[in-house]
Amino acid sequence: MKDDLYINFNGESDTTNKFKIVGIKYNDSNFAINNKAYISEKVLDNLEFRINEQFSTTKMLFLDKYNYAWIVPNEKVPQGKAYVSYDYISYNNGYSIINKPIEIYVENIYYKEILNLTIEKTYTKYNLKSLLGLTNYDEHNGKIFINPKDYNSLYNKASYQSSIFVKDEEKIEETKQELNKMGYYAIAIKDTLVEEGMKQVVQIMRTIVTIGLIITLFFISYFIIKIILKSRNVYFSTIRMLGANQKVAKHLLIIELLTVANVAYFLYVRFNISKCSRNFKNTNPKQYGCYKILEIT
Repeated sequence: MKDDLYINFNGESDTTNKFKIVGIKYNDSNFAINNKAYISEKVLDNLEFRINEQFSTTKMLFLDKYNYAWIVPNEKVPQGKAYVSYDYISYNNGYSIINKPIEIYVENIYYKEILNLTIEKTYTKYNLKSLLGLTNYDEHNGKIFINPKDYNSLYNKASYQSSIFVKDEEKIEETKQELNKMGYYAIAIKDTLVEEGMKQVVQIMRTIVTIGLIITLFFISYFIIKIILKSRNVYFSTIRMLGANQKVAKHLLIIELLTVANVAYFLYVRFNISKCSRNFKNTNPKQYGCYKILEIT
């Protein structure tokens, strides 16, 4: 067969690793979601490595400061050592960083790993080729080069996974905590979702719209209260004619506003309690907000 198979990671095909299709198995399903690709154990191990590599957060701890790290394997680097850019001396106020320790932190939803290294040499555009066998300094500047065995120790991890189905969704977090106490590393499905850029944009727009609505409601409330107070001029004029001073009028106004607010609040609570009472026998009464309302009241 002439066609090649590429693995799709997060919406993008990984063209660096292609697989040759050697056979086709037909099925009776018309849905593409049921299609499967059968691969060898060696290919599966390679895919696990690539997934851990792509979906992990990699940071470095250098001179008591955390920064995101761009680590690259290179066979010319001894095991347990690291070659970094000469620009890293800025972290040490311009002083030498040779033999300084550097820690690489890798974290994803499956595991956490720490790699302790020592900076043995620094590279510049003049010694990049002699140290690492590379030529384009601008392309590689800022990378942390480590030994391939050290690199593999960060991402070449086996994946052991079991699924647990919780009958009551209210007990998911409780079940997760109990499993963690038993020594398991448990995660909920909602915690494994990958945050996409569009979702972040929606959250930003939602925040902007919420702020705009709050400002709008503030001015609407302000003008409504102003109109109400203006319409009460006759009332305040009457109580002033009866001998009330400014302080008494102010207290009367506060009492009146608090009374109206409390009456409106209790009517709202009463309405929601009635609504929950009617729908409490539903299979999922929480969708009506009944739990929270009944706890408050």
